[in-house]
Amino acid sequence: MTSTKYIGLDVHKESISIAVLNFAGKVVMECVIETKASTILQFIHEYRLRFGGDVSRRVACQASTRPSREQLKNRFGYTRTLDEATPYLRGCYSTPGDAGQVETRGKREDVAFLRDSPWMVVIENKKAVDLILCKGY
Repeated sequence: MTSTKYIGLDVHKESISIAVLNFAGKVVMECVIETKASTILQFIHEYRLRFGGDVSRRVACQASTRPSREQLKNRFGYTRTLDEATPYLRGCYSTPGDAGQVETRGKREDVAFLRDSPWMVVIENKKAVDLILCKGY
């Protein structure tokens, strides 16, 4: 029996619908939250309290709603470049494994960090293609 969970996010301007499935595909949690960074972080905190463990560090971006860097800035207030990020977050970017060089295929990708959070957005062709939580690498 595995404790793996899958989290699906349907992101809209005003709200995010969330469904959490267990390894067998059974829905174990559903909710709708406000589209704000603080609310998303609160959801992650409550998820950890309910299910324990860690939230996966890799999240797929929906192809039809990939924002540009400018749209990310408008949504979150500001973003940080790799050079502006903390040493810890720069280490996440460059560490081989789930959230590092393997994800960025060993080359310097264009990335943005959402505000002062550990969320790293990989950008290709001026659009977000991946969202990675840099934690515990």
